[in-house]
Amino acid sequence: MAKAAKSTRKPAKAKKAVGTKKAAKKKATSKKKTLTKARVSSRKVVAKKKVAAKKKATPRKAAPAKRKPAKIKVKAKVKVKVGKPKVTKPKSPMVVAPASGMTVVKPTKSRLIKASRTPDTVGSGVDLFPRIVSPAPPSPVTAPPVAETLLRVGQMAPDFELPADDGGFLALSDYRGQQVVLYFYPKDDTPGCTLEACAFRDGLMEIEERGAVVLGISVDPIESHQMFREKFGLNFPLLSDENKQVVQAYGVWKEKTYEGRTHMTTERTTFVIDEDGRIAKIFPQVQVHGHFEEVLAAL
Repeated sequence: MAKAAKSTRKPAKAKKAVGTKKAAKKKATSKKKTLTKARVSSRKVVAKKKVAAKKKATPRKAAPAKRKPAKIKVKAKVKVKVGKPKVTKPKSPMVVAPASGMTVVKPTKSRLIKASRTPDTVGSGVDLFPRIVSPAPPSPVTAPPVAETLLRVGQMAPDFELPADDGGFLALSDYRGQQVVLYFYPKDDTPGCTLEACAFRDGLMEIEERGAVVLGISVDPIESHQMFREKFGLNFPLLSDENKQVVQAYGVWKEKTYEGRTHMTTERTTFVIDEDGRIAKIFPQVQVHGHFEEVLAAL
């Protein structure tokens, strides 16, 4: 009845084959890992060698020297007592007792003291009394000398010859037989002087109808006169008195004060001179507005 049982060993062989495959895979992976680790380590070594080579090639900078911190000295506090300042009285000058009938003047700070000999002590070599001499006052700063010529009506007008704005020279004596309106003004191309000059320019025909001419004088140079004439179309001569001889001869070079400062300038003045060269009318300190009518009435 009993039959022999069949053996079951074949599946065991299959299990062994599966185990060997797994072991082979593990070995392969372990080899790969070791290879990759070796490669990485070799790369790191190469990189380290390159860095070391670069460091050797480049010179190292010297490290800055460390400075020692400066020691701070602390000064000891000194107590200062504040009190009233001491006032020393000046010593009084020694005065020698005078002889009978003599007086002594005490020296002062604002004067110079010099020893002098009195008649009683002449020849004795002894100076008994101090002599007080006032110091010389400082020399004042004076303006250049100005001729204080005060001309009056009826006097002969001082003759002159001055350069004109046309490049020539004109003299007062050239106009004998004619009336001359000789006006002095401070400066070219200023408001007052421009109004005055334009008034004579516009009324020149009326002045010439009365047998007169107009001459303007200032201390400006010829170039300034030429610019002034061309700018406003002036039709009468402008004369230049740069050396100030004529303005002083006519007494119009004067000291003026403006904004607290004193300076020398030409005072605006007009002289009407007749045919014989005598002064017929003087207009001092001229006011520009209405001055032309005054001059016209005097011709």
